[in-house]
Amino acid sequence: MDDLRGMQNQLIQSAKLAAVGEMTSGIAHELKTPLAGISTILSGVELAKQLHQEIDMDATCSRVNLLVQRCSAIIDHMRNYSRRTEETHSQTQIINQLLKNTLLLVEPQLKRIGGKLELNLGHDLPFVVGNDIQLEQVFINLCNNACDAMEQSEERILTIQSMAVGDEVLVRVSDTGTGMRPEVQERIFESFFTTKSSAKGTGLGMSISQNIVEQHKGKIRFNSELGRGTTFEIYLPVAS
Repeated sequence: MDDLRGMQNQLIQSAKLAAVGEMTSGIAHELKTPLAGISTILSGVELAKQLHQEIDMDATCSRVNLLVQRCSAIIDHMRNYSRRTEETHSQTQIINQLLKNTLLLVEPQLKRIGGKLELNLGHDLPFVVGNDIQLEQVFINLCNNACDAMEQSEERILTIQSMAVGDEVLVRVSDTGTGMRPEVQERIFESFFTTKSSAKGTGLGMSISQNIVEQHKGKIRFNSELGRGTTFEIYLPVAS
């Protein structure tokens, strides 16, 4: 039993690292943007000194600090997400915070493809109980797949919603991508099945996502229409 659990954790970790690899170029670009902003601000300060102009140091330091915080938040969350799953524990979670953490890593990829985010998070949602890293892994997998599906689309909109539905919390992730053919839909949760190239996909993301959701006593459903896009829904029971 311990060997089986160990193998499962290794598979989950492999899928997580594959997802991290897929996001790396976007995150590198996202870090480059605030760093370029800091460089521009400091160049402006240097020029102002040379021209003997007054500088509002409070405002300047505040702008630099905000950019540094942005870089730090991205790096910290990437490091936390990459932790091994067995090092984390189930506890009461605020689903909207998990989604915001997810977006910190996913938004750079969405920007890379020229996509738009529509975020509609419910207010005062009940808590759920779960492993934050595992649940974020599910959301990241769904968002990564959505971005990949929209690369060739004219309209590229990623929509993320959260709401309370009875005694469950629903997270809905929708894209305006290519949609899935019926034969792909039939195998979407099959281990090692992927429509991506070997360089981009392991075929483990959706299988592991389904497993994680079921371990949390939840449900995962989807609807896909060829040429119009795909919607995934995650239902998680509220904390008792």
